[in-house]
Amino acid sequence: MFLVNHPSQKFEFVQQLHVDKRNIVIGLVESKKDVEQLFPNSRNIKLVEANVADSKSLMSAVKEVEMITGGAIDYLINQPDQAKLYGNIDNTAHFDINKSLVEDYELNRSKNFCGFYDTVQAFIPMLRKGHEKKILAVSLVPAFVVPKSIVEDPQIRAQYYVNKTVATMNNRLKKEGILIFVMGPELVKTEPTGASHQWEMVSKFSACASQFSNGGSTKESVLYMLKVLDMAKVDKDGGSFVSFSGTQLLL
Repeated sequence: MFLVNHPSQKFEFVQQLHVDKRNIVIGLVESKKDVEQLFPNSRNIKLVEANVADSKSLMSAVKEVEMITGGAIDYLINQPDQAKLYGNIDNTAHFDINKSLVEDYELNRSKNFCGFYDTVQAFIPMLRKGHEKKILAVSLVPAFVVPKSIVEDPQIRAQYYVNKTVATMNNRLKKEGILIFVMGPELVKTEPTGASHQWEMVSKFSACASQFSNGGSTKESVLYMLKVLDMAKVDKDGGSFVSFSGTQLLL
């Protein structure tokens, strides 16, 4: 039994999980209408509406998931919400003059960090009743290795604090046999090679470290991550950050 927060962001996760018809995959979404077309005729995918930044909405979703699952889930795949452009002082080209800076930061905090934390807290009772008892936090690698970026990028800032929180939560959850850890995905090619200066940087990394990937498909990245998730153990991996290869080797 898999619970996936923001399934539209983790489309490939859901796609690969639902291939095995024994899996029930539940997606937490803000709007079913916006997501249903992504998963047509998929009987083992259930969508539940939830605004993770709103406690009443989140608890209503918990009750609905309980009805679907019988009160137990095995896996929670969670991630901070995709960052809005709010909260980046330097991003003046996209700054909404109708919002104050405080409101921008509060939105980023509530959606990206608190929403992640509250989702974990809300579903811990159901994880306790599950068999696998695993929580995977999907995070960008820079959120782990470049803390200075938290000043510049709201997405990095949220995921950096999520990483720190996961380490703290592990101290409590490991005593209950619940695994919580962070994993960074493989670099994924979303543009043709050469279309961006970013790929020039990737080539330089590859020259320095032969094992560094030039970028694989989203499907390949997810399959790597699901394999690591399946093999992860509380005593070995709890509270840790690993790459899609299952190690802390980032290059």
